[in-house]
Amino acid sequence: MCTRLGSLLVLGLRLSACSTTPEATAQKTPGQSGLQAQASTTPTATFSTSSAWDSGFGGVVTLRNPTAAIKGWTLKFRFNGNAALTGTPWGAGGAVSKDSTGLYAITPNTWGGDTIPAGGAVTVSYDGTGTFSGVNTCTLNGNPCDGTTPPQTPPLPRSASRPARRA
Repeated sequence: MCTRLGSLLVLGLRLSACSTTPEATAQKTPGQSGLQAQASTTPTATFSTSSAWDSGFGGVVTLRNPTAAIKGWTLKFRFNGNAALTGTPWGAGGAVSKDSTGLYAITPNTWGGDTIPAGGAVTVSYDGTGTFSGVNTCTLNGNPCDGTTPPQTPPLPRSASRPARRA
């Protein structure tokens, strides 16, 4: 009996260890009918709705963090279509602004949503007008919201970046 109990305990520990792997984000690639799982190494933002009515919707953004705790964050995005954010966000969200191009910027509240814990998530809720059909141009602290790392631009060779000196 002790051997069987020990085996079950080891199996349980192995299974719990599996659940600590980095979370994958589901992402739909244009022209693809299924979802493709992608391991995220940077924070992600997922947009959804909690309710909808004739002239608007309740929106929810979940910010997930697979790495070390992040203190302070800025989420920037544009809605697709005619959707717009109204009022002040709540939950982890504290302030919102919108520029002339339609780019929204949400920053955290100062009393509890400013840190996205390591391996954890925070949510921002808001009211919206129009019809929610997704977002585009989304960044979280300057990185794409899908958790990918932006491509690095290699430096130009010295000869291309500065003309040679003449004697």
